[in-house]
Amino acid sequence: MTKQVEYKSVLAPYMNIMLNVRFSFGYSAQQMKYILKEFDDFAIGWDLRNPCISEEMIKEWRKGRVNDSETTIYHKFCVWRELAILMGRHGCECNIPRLPRYKPSSFTPYIYSKEEMKRIFEESDKLGNGKNYINAALMAIPVILRLLYSTGMRVSEVTTLKNEDVFLDRHYIHLRKTKNGHERLVPLGDDMIVELRRYETFRNRIPVNKITGSGNSYFIKLDGLPVRSYSVRLYFRAILDRCDIKFVGDKKGPRIHDLRHTFAVHAMLQMVHQGMDLYTCLPILSAALGHRTLRSTEKYVRLTQAMYPEVAQKSTGMDAFIYNVILD
Repeated sequence: MTKQVEYKSVLAPYMNIMLNVRFSFGYSAQQMKYILKEFDDFAIGWDLRNPCISEEMIKEWRKGRVNDSETTIYHKFCVWRELAILMGRHGCECNIPRLPRYKPSSFTPYIYSKEEMKRIFEESDKLGNGKNYINAALMAIPVILRLLYSTGMRVSEVTTLKNEDVFLDRHYIHLRKTKNGHERLVPLGDDMIVELRRYETFRNRIPVNKITGSGNSYFIKLDGLPVRSYSVRLYFRAILDRCDIKFVGDKKGPRIHDLRHTFAVHAMLQMVHQGMDLYTCLPILSAALGHRTLRSTEKYVRLTQAMYPEVAQKSTGMDAFIYNVILD
């Protein structure tokens, strides 16, 4: 269930309008919802009495965001700007802040090797060898990790799946709740179908009413309750320790979200080895990841080339022409 956020400042009516507009277009707006909550709390602390946004107010808010990255600050300024424009259209006097210079993130994700993925799967299969508590997610973790790696799905997309979203006979998953607010179909390979059927066999033996109901969660714990993203991350960190894959921390990974990046790189590598050109691979990978534009997927070209030089050697003249910015 989505956590409800209540706004209490004089800006609250406009914040709700802003979110409702997003929702009407099919966007989840989860990130915006919490950014607006931050603004709402600041407005209350600022003792804002009238619905307006001043330059002084924005500057004071900015002083308190010392721990935010430049990318985060940029996105929050985008929300400030959108809110100010909306309020202006409703007759409020608002300063429309200028956006700071956008600096693309230099973050490089951790890409697991195929040997590391093999060890991760082996250790995940051993999780049930210890004590099994009724609220444990041990039964689902091995198949969840395999699903993340084989499809590039996000953890939140996997843990919010319902039974009605999984079509094993047709070899696909229907994602209804995604980061970009767009539904998409995720194809499933034969090996993944086998793993999911095995999971369903054990899951359906749990004595819980309506466990196979269409609206019930697909991935559940032994007590029948849904597996949460937080639990998957905790188990994954424990598995990394068992595999002696060191966790750096401070957002530097390796993280469970890096399975998505690993899928992208390994998938691109496989397509290139099958004789496909980069300009053919990129749209396919972009669709699989649920990206709205090819620009969001382009980083994987450079990342794959950096890790596997043979990819660059197989690049054609057409690749260099189309991706001249990437293949420099």
